[in-house]
Formats: sequence, C-alpha cells, structure tokens
Amino acid sequence: MYHPSMLVGWSPDAGELGIKAINFLNRQIGAEDFGDFEPLGFFPLGGVIIEEDVIRFPISRFFSSESDNLIIFASSQPTSKQYEFLNLVLDVAKEFQVKRICTIGGLISKTIAHTEKRKVYSVVNHPGLKMELTKYDMVTDLNYHGSTSMSGFLLWLAKKREIEALSLWIEVPFYLSSEEDPRATKIILKHLSNMFDLQIDLSELEQEVRTQEEKIAQLREANPQINEYIGRLERGKELTEEEEATLTREISGVLREDWH
Repeated sequence: MYHPSMLVGWSPDAGELGIKAINFLNRQIGAEDFGDFEPLGFFPLGGVIIEEDVIRFPISRFFSSESDNLIIFASSQPTSKQYEFLNLVLDVAKEFQVKRICTIGGLISKTIAHTEKRKVYSVVNHPGLKMELTKYDMVTDLNYHGSTSMSGFLLWLAKKREIEALSLWIEVPFYLSSEEDPRATKIILKHLSNMFDLQIDLSELEQEVRTQEEKIAQLREANPQINEYIGRLERGKELTEEEEATLTREISGVLREDWH
C-alpha cells in the first residue's frame, strides 16, 4: 500500500453505527485482519459486556485492503489510558505512512424522526480538508463546545503528529441510539464509498431499512400515542423526557421481538 487512508470506528456508538459500518465494509471489500492490541491496561473487567448470556470481550483490531489502499481500525472504546491507546493507533498510522484518518460515528438527535433526511456533520484537524469536503456536497460543519469523544481526541493527537484527520458524524434519532440504525449506516457507507472510491453493494442494508421501518410503521398503526410522538418529531417539535422514555421503550420492544 502507498500512503493509505485509515478508517476508524468505535463501539459503543449511537445506533451501533461505527462497528456495524466497518463490519459491513470489511465483508464487502474483503479486508483482511492483520493485527490487534492487547486489552490489558486499556479495558478493565468492568468493560466486559454480557448480552443474551454471551460474554463479549473488547476488541481493537486492524484490517487492510490493498486493492482499496485502505487500513481499517475497529475498536471498543478504551476505559483507561486513552492517551496512550490513541498514540498506539497513530504509531500504526505512521508506520504505514497513512496520509489521512477518517473516523465515523453516530450523533444522537432529540429533534428528528427515523423517517427524516439525516444530516452528516464533519470535524477536521486541517483547514484544507474542509475545502476538500465541499466537493462531496454532503456534510455540514459541526459547531460544538464541551467534552469531546475518542474521535475528537484522535483528531487532536493526529494534528500534533502531522497527520490529516477528519470525523464524519450522522444523526441518529434518540429512540434508535441503543439499537441498530441501518438507515444511518447505509448513508455513512455511501459517503465513504464516494470518498474512497469503494465498490460496495448496499442492497442488504436497504432490506434492513425496509424491515425496521415496517416494524415501526406497524407499531404506529397499533399505538396512537407512539404515532403521535413520532408525528410531532416529524413536525419539528420536541418531546418531554417522559414521552422520550416511552417512545424509546416501545420502539426497543418491537425491534427486539425477534430476539426471543
């Protein structure tokens, strides 16, 4: 590979976007696993997750696709020594002479419904990247003040080590933040396909979108209260905390029915 790009996705993430998008992309382009980090020191016992009686250990794994000139990093978010961890990621980037890092993630929104057009926001660590993104006609500047994410720290450290880096964030409705959001995943993958000239088939995700939206549509038809809540979001109106909790609970219930 010659000055490859590096794509980074984290877990957990709103709508499970980061890891789901990367896993899907890896399958599509045939990316190969070439290394990982030892979890010791970065992921204490409290970081282990048990879902449906299955224990899930943290991952920090690198993949590569020589034909696409792309390195991909999929990782759980470290709970300790984040500065050291991110510098290890950048050590790999330096070793392979990565020209650019792109992170992806979901951004929880309390003001949109799943049926609406999603905005994609960008954050860059170099002014030239901002100009370059305009040619894709796809992103909006993200204006934010407050604590940052792993991606934000990675952009900062990458700048210190003279590596161009950007983050792409896509809106995820709050009631899908703890579920998978295949529509958001599909949108971000379309953008990545344009940016890195990737040949990927999104028909599988399109079917997931249809299936999820059919389930929610059936819930709306059967439950006038839920239909009202989503309708208000579609009209640009916010819900109360109690209404948000009710909507999230009902949506999660109908989407997880197939699990049991």
